[in-house]
Amino acid sequence: MNTKRLILLLGGINLALYAYLYQYEPIQGFWLDFLLDVEFPLWALLSTYWLYRVAQAYQPGEKPRLIWLTFASGLGVWSLAELIWMYLDLVPYADSPVPAITIADIPWFGGYLFFFVSFWLQYVRLKRGNLSALRHRFMQGVLFIAIVTTLLAWLLQRSGSDLPLWQLFILAFYPVADLALGIAALRLWRSFGRGRWVYPWIGLLAFVLGDIPFTLLGAFDYLQEEPWLLLADLTYLAAYVLLAYFCYHLYALFYSEDDALV
Repeated sequence: MNTKRLILLLGGINLALYAYLYQYEPIQGFWLDFLLDVEFPLWALLSTYWLYRVAQAYQPGEKPRLIWLTFASGLGVWSLAELIWMYLDLVPYADSPVPAITIADIPWFGGYLFFFVSFWLQYVRLKRGNLSALRHRFMQGVLFIAIVTTLLAWLLQRSGSDLPLWQLFILAFYPVADLALGIAALRLWRSFGRGRWVYPWIGLLAFVLGDIPFTLLGAFDYLQEEPWLLLADLTYLAAYVLLAYFCYHLYALFYSEDDALV
């Protein structure tokens, strides 16, 4: 079995184990919460490591090195966010739900800054057109994210959410940014030979489905019950598994000859 299939197999086992632990609680207290929470930063750190190693495959000064180092930095910041959220869930909020917006949202939100910079560097490198025209298209994408995020936050508020608008804006931003980056990457993928360099960007598309449940759970208290909580956790964990899978695809091109041929 090659490593790519092994990652998917382990991811499937991880999802099944998560559901089992969540539903049947064979252990109680701190260690149950720890086993459930630690899955997310582990997959995030794996993705970070593989893209960092991709960046190291290039020589200093080569443009792809900066592209993937910036992307890996975004994933590293996300890993930090997952670790912060795990701490919040295990310690200060061990006996109560973690609030919808916490300090962990600072690195979560900040991670997208790295992704946007990385995508801009990739976009300019592949398009090789007039820089002013490229900048105009990129700003159109940023404007699209701002408008759709604001509209979605307003709709959530009109639908009965008790959260202030600025918190709803943060919750709405995540799936919109995932979708925008993923669609933009797919367009470049079609234009430039469907190369595997774009796989990590496609992996971000999985977070559209992963972030939507958490956006709704954060916005509406009445959804904080089963089966919505388990569904949200499983879709979010599945998004990390798929992201790690796609990051390994790129890593395999440089460090695993057998996997690179598959």
